[in-house]
Amino acid sequence: MSPSLCSVRRDLAGQDVRYAELTVTPYAFTAAGLPAAGLTEALDGAARSAVADHGVQIAYIFDIAGELGAPAAEATLEHALSWPPEALTGFGLAGIEQARPGCADVLRSVFGTAIAAGLHSVPHAGEMSGPATIWEALTGLRAERIGHGISCLDDPALVALLRESQVPLEVCRPPTCAPGRCPRWPPIRCRGCSPRGCS
Repeated sequence: MSPSLCSVRRDLAGQDVRYAELTVTPYAFTAAGLPAAGLTEALDGAARSAVADHGVQIAYIFDIAGELGAPAAEATLEHALSWPPEALTGFGLAGIEQARPGCADVLRSVFGTAIAAGLHSVPHAGEMSGPATIWEALTGLRAERIGHGISCLDDPALVALLRESQVPLEVCRPPTCAPGRCPRWPPIRCRGCSPRGCS
């Protein structure tokens, strides 16, 4: 098992986390030559060890690096359907949002198939781009939850739809956005941070 997976399990347990969904971009590994079955075996082993050693239940989200286009989308879907980790729960989309329009039809198709197979639709949208990617996540990818989504504030109709549909946003302040200096992010103070906020 990789040192990074070991440290993630330990860190989660140290924060009293009992359930976590970890996003994995399997194509980054399989395109470099790691067999899909081997990656799945490693993920399954990490999830089992997390429960046994730390009492932390781990689930996985397979995501597509959007800038890698149709080959990454199709390979990620094939991996999710043919060699899924036992704890695979969601299907996501991340990466460079501005690159998505060129393969919108392929993304809709693979998300539709993943949803039909029982996976939750949890794409990222609206962090690096405007509201259009959030609209596409909702209407084209049938998102149940959206990563980031901060640019929704530029479109009152979109905010209203999110409120009405109760689709949550996973809002994480970017590390490059200092508290109090970014118009989108109010000053915050996280547990363990200095009064000046996180960095």
